[in-house]
Amino acid sequence: MGTLKMPTLTPGERHEFASELSVAGRMWRALLNERLRDIDMSPARWSALYWLSRSPEGVSQTTLADLAGVEPATLVRTIDQLQEQELVERRPCLSDRRVNRLHLTPEAYPLVARMGEVADTLRRELMADFPDEEVRICINLMRRLRGRLEHANASPKRHARPRHVAAASSSEVDVDSSLRNAS
Repeated sequence: MGTLKMPTLTPGERHEFASELSVAGRMWRALLNERLRDIDMSPARWSALYWLSRSPEGVSQTTLADLAGVEPATLVRTIDQLQEQELVERRPCLSDRRVNRLHLTPEAYPLVARMGEVADTLRRELMADFPDEEVRICINLMRRLRGRLEHANASPKRHARPRHVAAASSSEVDVDSSLRNAS
């Protein structure tokens, strides 16, 4: 009795997989942006708040920029606005006086919780009739794909991904993993 051989994907199917993944990610982020705009959150603001909520010990502005996928200079205005709204505070780094660490203020936590509710509602709507086992298979596939992408990004011909970015992105996400790519 022979073993059953799975059919090989065609180049067109591999292209369709990559295309569908890319389009679905963009559409998901766009819809999340729209929903969060209803609670007065721009993509840059909610991305910064989200990543700060994942870093209770605080992070430098450079680290936050890495996590959010933007240049540090791009983040300055957003952090200034969040600080003016008393949602973020800058505290001196104890180990390096040249660096300020960014922290959420107590006033930010209800807003971060509301962001989580909005994102969870969207996830429930979009995935309402997906069988649990298919979702688990997809999660496993996406984790494996992300691992390969992280490995490819760390190859000698590319800049290595900072350790804190890889560590933060591999932990469970409370709001939505798409937040780390908002800008």
